[in-house]
Amino acid sequence: MASSPPGSVFQDCPFCPSMVVVPAGSFMMGSAIGEPGREPDEELHRVDIRHPFAIGQFEVTFQEWDECRAEGGCNGYAPPDQGWGRGRKPVVNVSWQDAQAYINWLNGKLGLTGRPDRFRLPTEAEWEYAARSAGRDINLALITPMSVNYKTDNKETFRGQTVIVGSLPANELRLHEMLGNVREWVEDCYGSFAIAPTDGSAATNGTCKERVRRGGSRDNPISGVRPANLAKDQRKDRGNDLGFRLARSLVP
Repeated sequence: MASSPPGSVFQDCPFCPSMVVVPAGSFMMGSAIGEPGREPDEELHRVDIRHPFAIGQFEVTFQEWDECRAEGGCNGYAPPDQGWGRGRKPVVNVSWQDAQAYINWLNGKLGLTGRPDRFRLPTEAEWEYAARSAGRDINLALITPMSVNYKTDNKETFRGQTVIVGSLPANELRLHEMLGNVREWVEDCYGSFAIAPTDGSAATNGTCKERVRRGGSRDNPISGVRPANLAKDQRKDRGNDLGFRLARSLVP
């Protein structure tokens, strides 16, 4: 996996999420002054991703979550699906703590507990780097209802619910629905970019009762699904716009 080319997809087992290899590199995280919808906590700063890593090709689905629950994991929690359906729909109504329960089950199932290449949540920097297809600038004009599930002014183009993962076009790294659909939990404690790590690791020096969520959701306007946009919730909070995708370090 460590030597696989960027964009390579691998899957550890039939019920495991598909993972995509993301190359090392540097990028400017955050948003420039003047970007429409910019918020004060999006300070522009350089981040160096020193090692390749893997991130989920899709958001974790109800099907994957229900496999965990059926095997006695995930604390037996059955998240409601809002009547939108389960299967390949992204799991919603899961907290940051719920996401950790799924991760612990999957690592235990595969014998990865304690290993450097165990499944985990992506860091905030890794998430944005991947959403930007390895740090590239994104033309916000390309965020349209045909490519992103978000709330528009035209009710005819507002889907009103999540879409099946993989339904919308992938970015250049073959990642689907990084923007919109559901907000995705990341590992980081909430805090200003001004004190965030610059090596791509997770921030642990913020308000750790609050965890960051990224990407916006089907219920956010276009300003909320920009790659630089971030939000926060209590780590125990659940909501019908809250889901997650996984990440892994890649080691020889």
